[in-house]
Amino acid sequence: MEDPLTTLKVRDLRNLASTYDLKGRSKRTRKPDLVAFLREHLTVDQIEKAIGGKKPSRKSKTPSPKSETQLFDLPIELIWETLYNLPPRDALHFCSTHRKAGEICRNNDFWSQKIQRDFGELFDTSSIPTENRIETYKQYWSEAKRKLVSCAKKGHLECVESLLRIGVNPDQRWRGAIPLLVAAEQRYTDIVRLLLEHGANPDIMDSFGYTALITASDFGYTDMVRLLFRFDANLNVPRWTTLGETVLTLASKNGHADIVELLLAHGADPNRRNSHYESPLTLASKNGHTNIVRLLSPLTKK
Repeated sequence: MEDPLTTLKVRDLRNLASTYDLKGRSKRTRKPDLVAFLREHLTVDQIEKAIGGKKPSRKSKTPSPKSETQLFDLPIELIWETLYNLPPRDALHFCSTHRKAGEICRNNDFWSQKIQRDFGELFDTSSIPTENRIETYKQYWSEAKRKLVSCAKKGHLECVESLLRIGVNPDQRWRGAIPLLVAAEQRYTDIVRLLLEHGANPDIMDSFGYTALITASDFGYTDMVRLLFRFDANLNVPRWTTLGETVLTLASKNGHADIVELLLAHGADPNRRNSHYESPLTLASKNGHTNIVRLLSPLTKK
């Protein structure tokens, strides 16, 4: 019988490893290695639950209905600790939906400690209000989600790590900007890798039709193109940017021979033209990139 894990794509296998926060997942880049890694670290029940389409939210530790009953049978100190360790989204949801948590959720001292735990590395938390600190916590959480784009754009790796650790969506947009794309544009490869490892969509597209792969191919970031392909980036999404170019026409026009080779190796169509009906070969020839002309000439239909 076929192993059900082998039916998943590499990206899905990585997301599954990220869901359970498995250490060492980033070292596995090949599908067979990821399958073996997951088999080693996950139970049969966890795998079946994931394959069955009932994945838990990434890194979410919100108790199930059964465990909620068990939770409130525990001493107040353990309930406090459980809520204290939940990521912000889950802690706020829990407090808003479970009346039994009210004693803790109305406790300003609890929120003071949780503010320091979750946001102490991200914001100046030295002077927080003395009353209604849950509202202060909500404000910090709202600001944290907006902060991801800024940290990614400035190359602040530790800031991005902290935000992802507390559960900020790696694809969280802010004023149209996308963390993965702004990091790719600035060539912050470590940040791009970190976002992808936390489940960022490698094919996410901005309002101009750009993806991280298009950006990296346009600017000549060979190392980033390789990284994106390891996370199953699709070179055919979208067909054109708003400038009318494809991934291969951009790389060919700009003389990025190494990237042209990579794109061809991953199935890029050398005969696919841009919106001006120019082929990659035409653009490479027009701009004097003879090494790329030699690569494309045998592959191009006359």
